[in-house]
Amino acid sequence: MKISVLMPCYNAEKFIRRSIESVLSQHSPEFELVIVDDGSIDNTAAIIAGYQDSRIRLLRLESNSGIVTALNAGLKVCRGSYIARMDADDICLEGRLAQQSDYLDSHADVVAVGSAVVNFNEAGHLVEIGYPTDHSNILLHLLLFERTLCHPSVMFRANVIEAGVRYQEKRSLCEDYDLWFQLSKIGRLANIERPLLKYFRGGTQSSVQHRALMLKQTRALLCHIWQQYEIDNIDLIVDYLMAQMDMSRQQREAARSAIIRSLSRLPHFTAVQVNEVLALKELRFCHRYKSGIARLFALNNYLWSVRKGRCRKVLFLWKVRSIARLGPDAL
Repeated sequence: MKISVLMPCYNAEKFIRRSIESVLSQHSPEFELVIVDDGSIDNTAAIIAGYQDSRIRLLRLESNSGIVTALNAGLKVCRGSYIARMDADDICLEGRLAQQSDYLDSHADVVAVGSAVVNFNEAGHLVEIGYPTDHSNILLHLLLFERTLCHPSVMFRANVIEAGVRYQEKRSLCEDYDLWFQLSKIGRLANIERPLLKYFRGGTQSSVQHRALMLKQTRALLCHIWQQYEIDNIDLIVDYLMAQMDMSRQQREAARSAIIRSLSRLPHFTAVQVNEVLALKELRFCHRYKSGIARLFALNNYLWSVRKGRCRKVLFLWKVRSIARLGPDAL
């Protein structure tokens, strides 16, 4: 078996049919679709059972145990050499499985590959979201709590399970973020520039429903990660990385300086890379304020900092117009 597509679900009757069909329509090497029903109490299981397709394997949990338990249960039964993640409300685009498996076939040092995605919502608004493509930039974005890999777009090697990689229960609302750090310790990460997934931005996602707990767990993970840099002001840095609204300008500047000093000692990154990502973070930070002047200055600073060509900067400006429809994540 070449590929296992791992899809956890809970009360997903509204969307799961389109997700299943987008996987089954893939023209790729031999694959299976492992669906873990995490104790659904709606019509989800019946919809899945209605598919007479030998590629579908349904694992039903007796009660709702949460996504980490569901994912780890699914990992135990996956038979593929590669494991592709998929959520029950997202849509695989044509060629996703073939392109990602080909990428892993030809890049032996890469343990996981994601892709750009197309965000969409129930109103039908679409925004293409890009991600850093090379390992160095992905690792930098991980450290700075910026966009790295989109979890349901990722395909990774199954043998990382033998190396001890698991979804961690204590990181249940930032389990993907923790997983990228685990994977980065044993191999390289990558993203394909072409969108291979339509990513549903609805109001029922766990990150929306349990935002306070997610932020608490993410903060604990960031503190743990930054402890390796032996600096005294970790709390200040984490406040900055998580865009705490009550930070003063002086505190933000102090945090930026500490980050630059810490990361400039590492061989992986250049000062230009660090400044570019921090400029984008400032833009996200300022966008939360109602002041149009603050946003304008942040946008100007970002455009001067990035190394992209003129055309790509114009495209970025055009994409900023979509923020009102899909939120700051459109950046």
